[in-house]
Amino acid sequence: WDGSGTATSPYLIADATDLAKLATDVNSGNDYANTYFKLTSDIDLTAYNQDNNSWTPIGNDMTPFRGNLDGNSFVIKNLNINMPSTTCVGLFGLIEISIIKNLGIASGIINGDITVGSIAGINFLGTIENCYNTCTINGFTSLGGIAGANYLGTIENCHNTGSLNGTAALGGIAGINAGAIKNCYSLGTINGFKSIGGIVGFNYTTIENSYNSGAISGDSIVGGIAGFNGDRVENCFNCGNISGNENIGGVVGVNDESIESLIYGTDTISIVRNCYNSGAISGKEALGGIVGGNYVASLTENCYNAGSVDGNSEVGGVAGVNYRGTVTNCYYNSEAFSGAGIGIGTVGTVQGKTTAEMTTTGFAASLGSAFEKRAADADYCYYPELKVFKTDGNSAAQTASQISTAVARRTPIITSIPSTTAITYGQAINSSALSGGSAIDPATGTAITGSFSWNNPSSTFPTVANSNSADFALTFTSGLDLYKPASGTAKITVNKANLTAVADNQFKTYGENNPSLSISYNGLVNNDSAASFSSPPTISTSANSNSDVGTYPVTISGGTFDNYNVTYIPGILTVSKATITVTPDDKSKTYYDDNPSLSFQYSGFVNGENENVLSSKPSASTTADKLSDAGTYPITLSGGSSDNYTFNYVSGVLTVNKATLTITADDKVKTVGKDNPSLSFQYSGFLNGEDESVLSSKPSASTDADKDSPVGSYSITISGGSADNYTFDYVSGTLTVKKAFPILWLIIGVIAIVVIAGAGAFILLRKRRGKTTG
Repeated sequence: WDGSGTATSPYLIADATDLAKLATDVNSGNDYANTYFKLTSDIDLTAYNQDNNSWTPIGNDMTPFRGNLDGNSFVIKNLNINMPSTTCVGLFGLIEISIIKNLGIASGIINGDITVGSIAGINFLGTIENCYNTCTINGFTSLGGIAGANYLGTIENCHNTGSLNGTAALGGIAGINAGAIKNCYSLGTINGFKSIGGIVGFNYTTIENSYNSGAISGDSIVGGIAGFNGDRVENCFNCGNISGNENIGGVVGVNDESIESLIYGTDTISIVRNCYNSGAISGKEALGGIVGGNYVASLTENCYNAGSVDGNSEVGGVAGVNYRGTVTNCYYNSEAFSGAGIGIGTVGTVQGKTTAEMTTTGFAASLGSAFEKRAADADYCYYPELKVFKTDGNSAAQTASQISTAVARRTPIITSIPSTTAITYGQAINSSALSGGSAIDPATGTAITGSFSWNNPSSTFPTVANSNSADFALTFTSGLDLYKPASGTAKITVNKANLTAVADNQFKTYGENNPSLSISYNGLVNNDSAASFSSPPTISTSANSNSDVGTYPVTISGGTFDNYNVTYIPGILTVSKATITVTPDDKSKTYYDDNPSLSFQYSGFVNGENENVLSSKPSASTTADKLSDAGTYPITLSGGSSDNYTFNYVSGVLTVNKATLTITADDKVKTVGKDNPSLSFQYSGFLNGEDESVLSSKPSASTDADKDSPVGSYSITISGGSADNYTFDYVSGTLTVKKAFPILWLIIGVIAIVVIAGAGAFILLRKRRGKTTG
């Protein structure tokens, strides 16, 4: 072998030859104490089964195996042993102070005589854990699916699915148990004569947290977990069918005085505690749903039986016989078994309960803290389960626990429908009160306490033609998990609801088309709208686009309403005045002119109308008059009236412009070298008798000429001046500068003038006398 045989470096067994070497060595006297082995693959033992040969067990009652083997989750295939006259028969004949773990026996047939098992014929002071068997085991006595006998050893987390056939002390895990068996289960069928159990045939120590679902049959002392219990069976259940003649029990065939008590005279009692059975129990006498016979110094407590019990005599729902033993806080299904809880003997605290009662949470609590109840689902309710399986067990145990406690839910038969009260259309269905009504259990015909409720309690439905009533679905609910809801119908009278149809008030302006007319409904229910009516009502008014200002009724008529009593409330269409805008024409005038005629324009007439429809026309006015100073003055409108129009007056403006005042410069003359003469000017254009005194400031005249300016003409200009009501039109004048004459020439000129003037006078005188002189 590879490896060194230590815990950290075990010998490695890779094939059948390696395993056969181990058998040869042990059977030759090497017990391999404290030595470690480990499988590295599945091992097929077919080669050792030919020519009527069979596998030779590893170790026997003379040379036990004292080493340790880890199967490493591999399996042994085709383990065929044909040793019908031999004791200590199995893969291992006898293991002592050994650990065998993680190993499966996948196939084969084992034939032996006494102490025959798949893993070991005898487990003495050893441990077998996480192992399983599927092969068939045949023998005479002390046959077990895992070990033929378990003496002061432990078998844990193991299971058996193979069948066992023999005479006495047959068990799915061990034929005889004088050690500890826990967390194990068996699914295989077991057939024998006496002391037959789903887990152990004879139990002298403890079995806990284990279950059986295989069919068990024998003659006497047959139980779902143990045929005979002389110590303790706790937290176990059986769901396989158990059959025989006498002392047949769902959990234990016989619960009797412990071996320790018998040998040493102690007060130790045998106990069956926190167990249940759901398999069918059948036989002749001393038959019980939990124990066939509960005898001297034995205790059965906190147990229940949900299965049937069928026998001739000494038949009990919990115990067939209770002789000098104690049965307390135990229950049985009174529908599955109609007799007493204890067939014969001392009366204990045993009660029969219906399936409905046994599937309640309260019932689970009455059994104690080891139990709890699974919540019901759509199809099944459940008896109480042991917590170690429901929540803490492996997946297989959890599934078996659920299956073993499942009860198909029954549908009650409704025998009378409750009466109802009327509702109004739109009210929820549950507004109709239900009273009375009854239902019975379809299996027993007994009355079921429960209540009726509507299937759609918040739904509303329409009325029904003619009878104004309809059938609505309801449900009967018992309140017990055993019963499904039962469906039925009840007739409810549905009265019409009251509905108010209100014509909405509308508004429009004179001359406009009518607005859309609408209806508001008060009292619609059940998500109804106007579209829900068979035929909606119509709405109308006498007003049209030409209707005068005023109010006109809006009325509702017609319509068909299946579900409502309808009241019509009319509305009002109010025609209000249209607005015309009156705008004055802007005007202007000159200061001191008379005001011009004031005029205005209209806009906003409708229906082809004009000012001729006005009752009275508006008038225009202004605060300005002939004497008003230059500036702007509002033109305002007032007055005017109309039946169909209101007036929006817009102000205009009268502008008073300044008058024109002409200022003309006076012409002037001067001689070269002379100072400029005083400049002056004249006004023309004053109004209203005004003169230059009304001027805010007077204008002034000026010229470019000065004293030394040469002969010529120079412009005299006007500038400046201001007035509130006048603008100025300036007219220029001329300053003429002439040459200067000497004094002599002036004198000569004067004399010449005098002479000429004298001569002229003389000639004139002579003419008058008729004489002429030269």
